[in-house]
Amino acid sequence: MLHGLIFAAIVSSTRRSVHEHVRRHIAPPPASHAGATTAGVMRMPLDHFAAATDERTFGCHFWVDETSYTRGDARAPVFLSMGGEGAAGPAGGQISELAAKHGALVVAIEHRYFGDSVPTADFSTANLRWLGTEQALADAAALAQQLNANYSLSPGTNRWVTFGGSYSGELAAWARLKYPHLFYGAVASSAPVTASIDFAGYDPIVAASLRNPLVGGSAACAEMAAQGYAALEAKMEDGAAGGGRATLASTFRVCDAVVAEGDCYQLHDFVSDDFMGLVQYNNAGAGRNIGTVCATLLNPATGADPYARLVNLTLARLPPGGCVYDTDGSGVGDSISYAKHNAGYADAANAGRAWPYMQCADGSGHMQTCNASLGCIFSPKYAALRFFSGGAESTCAVAFGVSAAQTRAAVAFNSANYGDASPGGSRIVFVNGKIDPFHWGGVLANSTDALARDVVALLVDDGSHCQDMGFSRASDSDSMKGVKLAKAAWVAKWVAEP
Repeated sequence: MLHGLIFAAIVSSTRRSVHEHVRRHIAPPPASHAGATTAGVMRMPLDHFAAATDERTFGCHFWVDETSYTRGDARAPVFLSMGGEGAAGPAGGQISELAAKHGALVVAIEHRYFGDSVPTADFSTANLRWLGTEQALADAAALAQQLNANYSLSPGTNRWVTFGGSYSGELAAWARLKYPHLFYGAVASSAPVTASIDFAGYDPIVAASLRNPLVGGSAACAEMAAQGYAALEAKMEDGAAGGGRATLASTFRVCDAVVAEGDCYQLHDFVSDDFMGLVQYNNAGAGRNIGTVCATLLNPATGADPYARLVNLTLARLPPGGCVYDTDGSGVGDSISYAKHNAGYADAANAGRAWPYMQCADGSGHMQTCNASLGCIFSPKYAALRFFSGGAESTCAVAFGVSAAQTRAAVAFNSANYGDASPGGSRIVFVNGKIDPFHWGGVLANSTDALARDVVALLVDDGSHCQDMGFSRASDSDSMKGVKLAKAAWVAKWVAEP
């Protein structure tokens, strides 16, 4: 038993619905070695930056895998999988492959306020004040110090390398920047490190990917989708009695009436998330990818016109008898009502408040907005930041009392704190897929100065979101194989350095 730690049962990770999955862009950890991982709970300061005066603690969950590790090995590295904005679990995928090669101890940590690592009685705004990137990074640092003591590890020779994907990839890079004496290197996959809530560069990449023949897209596919969304916007704009907006609830099998502009925003969000998720996680499984969906969209049997085809693609996602937002077939589902949506986010008992709070108050995460001049094919009016962060009826204002100016200030702080896509520091590998819309805002180019510090950008030509984190497969493209080999080579270099 590790000294000073309480052990608990392993907590399995969960996957969200398509809608929530894309909005929160969770990268669940790949499956690990069955039965080889021990789970634990570390008492963590509620506020690392006031620990001298505030002695409150909470149970932060973590997992340790000793499959490849030999106790007492003075050169064995430690690979730390950073938790993100969802329940965590044991690390796996390429981390396990690298651990086997280097005899590494593998550790995973769950992010505070997610999964079972919730430090407060509820998710009221007052109780969310200890939720943010700096506290999460301090959790990782505290766990590293504790495990160094428990395993008699020396940070100088038993080198820690952090790993993560998407938001947790940002944390992996930032852990190296903020605690270089503890974390020797970092591998950040699909990490959109540029601080920006208004993430207007995402949707144009979705459109470009739908046009890309390398992954099964075509100009005709992107144009068909664009025409479908133009028709959808036109109906949303027709708010007269008996007009186009009044037809949306029955046409799309919506759980509630579509009345206000905010309701249109909610429906547009659900419909467009299908294309966002398709591109973001292209070839992630189930035989559905850009090529298969484009073939369906271009098939006249799918509908008489682009709008009908968009409708039928959306209806095909719904369970039998279900409606929009009823993604599990329970018949309950969330209402399409924007007012009810925001009221739900204002409920202190709702664990789903944690991530939007970070977006509003901590300046973390990104909202996909549509700017037609950049090439977005969705609706600029109904994929607009104002619904999330803006006036008195926006989600940030209703749920947390946070103004747009306060959110902008938090974003500016993160930009200065971490350096956006031009970070300082050393020994960080950034991996991005060109198909992944989140590569906008990532570290994509190499420079002489950065390479001299081992700050490296690797790009997968046909790679999707966090795809490089998985186990190596014969089906990997040549570009993916090359990037995984390059990533492994950088890790090998770091752990072998004198």
